[in-house]
Amino acid sequence: MVIGVVGVILGAGDLAGVHARTAMPDPTPTPTPTVSPTPTYNPVCQADAQCPPWAHCRASFCRFAWSCDDSDPAVSRFQCYFFVKEACVDRLCECPGDCDLDGYVHVNELNRAVRITMGEVPLARCRSADIDGDRTVTVNEVVQGITNLMKGCLQEGQP
Repeated sequence: MVIGVVGVILGAGDLAGVHARTAMPDPTPTPTPTVSPTPTYNPVCQADAQCPPWAHCRASFCRFAWSCDDSDPAVSRFQCYFFVKEACVDRLCECPGDCDLDGYVHVNELNRAVRITMGEVPLARCRSADIDGDRTVTVNEVVQGITNLMKGCLQEGQP
């Protein structure tokens, strides 16, 4: 036996047409969760001085600075080839085609590399374009710069 809504004793057969009572809505409104805004990009660094001594600022992040020195076989230019192909500039491995060493390759930097290849611009204007250190910029080095423009300087932590 079940006691019904009105307090009447009902038998099992009497419940066939009776539906269970639904809960009444709470009179207190439920607060709607506030969607937090998309976090804004906060650069970790804007200059090498903001990074630890073992790192340099590239693409707005402190990245490990791989050393290279053509006069020392222990840290030669080939150190820059360990994970990815990089150029040795000022005794540090840098992204090929990144003339201003900011961690990004821009179209104007590739234009400069092509002009170095043609002999119109001195190598000093974009030393990172010379990957193998032979003091010339070849087509395959420009192609590596194009790859870094399209895919990003992976060694600098960005696509």
